[in-house]
Amino acid sequence: MQCCLLEAPVVFCGERDAGSVERTAREFLGDRSVSTSLFRLDRLVSFPASRGCTLDEAARDLQICLGDGERCSCADSRGWRGVRGTAPVLAGKYMYEVEILSPGLVRVGWGTRLGKLEIGKDENSFGYGGTGKKSWNGRFEDYGVQFGAGDVVGCLLDRSNPDRGTVSFAVNGRLLGEAFVLPPALRNSALLPAICGKDFDARCRFARLEFPVEGFAPVANLKACDDARCLAGETPGKSSSGVQCLILEPTRDLALQTFNCLKKIGRYLEAPSIRVALCCGGDEREQRGEMAKGPHIVVGTLQKVSSCIHRGVLSVKSLKLLILDEADELVKFDALSEILKIKRAASVGSSRRMQVSLFSATLHTDDVRRAVEALTERPTWVDLKGKVTIPDTVHALICPVFAHEGMPFKSASLGRVEPKTDGIHAPSAALPRHSEQFASQRVKEIKPHLVVALADAFKMETCLVFCRTNLDCDNLELFLTSCGGGRKFAVKRREIETSR
Repeated sequence: MQCCLLEAPVVFCGERDAGSVERTAREFLGDRSVSTSLFRLDRLVSFPASRGCTLDEAARDLQICLGDGERCSCADSRGWRGVRGTAPVLAGKYMYEVEILSPGLVRVGWGTRLGKLEIGKDENSFGYGGTGKKSWNGRFEDYGVQFGAGDVVGCLLDRSNPDRGTVSFAVNGRLLGEAFVLPPALRNSALLPAICGKDFDARCRFARLEFPVEGFAPVANLKACDDARCLAGETPGKSSSGVQCLILEPTRDLALQTFNCLKKIGRYLEAPSIRVALCCGGDEREQRGEMAKGPHIVVGTLQKVSSCIHRGVLSVKSLKLLILDEADELVKFDALSEILKIKRAASVGSSRRMQVSLFSATLHTDDVRRAVEALTERPTWVDLKGKVTIPDTVHALICPVFAHEGMPFKSASLGRVEPKTDGIHAPSAALPRHSEQFASQRVKEIKPHLVVALADAFKMETCLVFCRTNLDCDNLELFLTSCGGGRKFAVKRREIETSR
């Protein structure tokens, strides 16, 4: 392991074992306070000091009353109301306690930022209730004992093994055994203390425990290397402003285009300046660095943005504007549920209203209408196009391509030039004929030849071709140029005609 002492002090370490790094750092620097930066999962991460734990004013139902950072109560007996703590645990072994102060229904446990405040009702939270039931994803099972007024419930989270995190509980110091094993989807997601109930009064103990368990630290003593707030690079000054606008794009290419456009516009905004961050596939270390600076606007793809929120890398607590670009593409393939989770994470426990804007060339599809109904209240429609109509002078021709039936057309390019594809699959000749990979790759190989055949059949002087991605456009241009078309061929043809 290599270490170097810099001002602050800061220790740079190459080991992945956070405990070993901390021990080495303290031996190296004495027993002074250590602010560490270390390689975690092969990337350099800066860890400022952890900021303890309290109940989160911004992550509560409006019916929940908070006091002194640890007391919570709710007089509503009609529905389940909840609140989360502020300490997002990514690793290590931590616990907190809940003292039940009055009769009522109470459920305690852990949840992610995207989870419901009624813990145990979705896949993002784990609960243990006073009726002696544990719950996850809406499934309730017998566990432990019943508890009520006067009891102290311990909530234990063990993430010391990255491949097998567990949640367990204790009542009045009696350990009840393992309740949940964290599913693979949550292994990289930060978990926060959470409590919910009906007509209840309770006090959380995040720092001083009445029934401590050996090996588990109070969650208020969360180490910086286990704290998602430190991993995300948040500081009090940055988190107070936070991301104001989130723009979701269906593809990485569109996200890059929008990001570059905003960067150009942002050059002319100086007082104050506008910080923009990109959240999509690519250089993750660079993108993390940009988000750690506290951007005002984040542009990204749905899958990547959801992942960053899950892991605590991106906070949406201050979000004021959610934009869905190309909404018709975004809401396909059951993506609406993920978008709703992002909206819920941004608006839960807040009295402010967040504006949601959807942009699409096809606003009148059923998918878009369902998304508008689910995401907005009393929406205003601004339709610049009207319903889709096809003029009588436009003729539509659909040419189906079947991967297993060969090419039912003649093309001048067949046998002369083979098109270059996106490289996701091996050439079709090397793939099993009845596999999905073969069908996907074969269609990609056939389509360029079909374009040439159609252009020749209809004797097209000019045409406009739309491709799925920029890479597909570049590959098609290269293919057509290789066939004798393209810009070079046009210049050569004009030179020949001029010489005549």
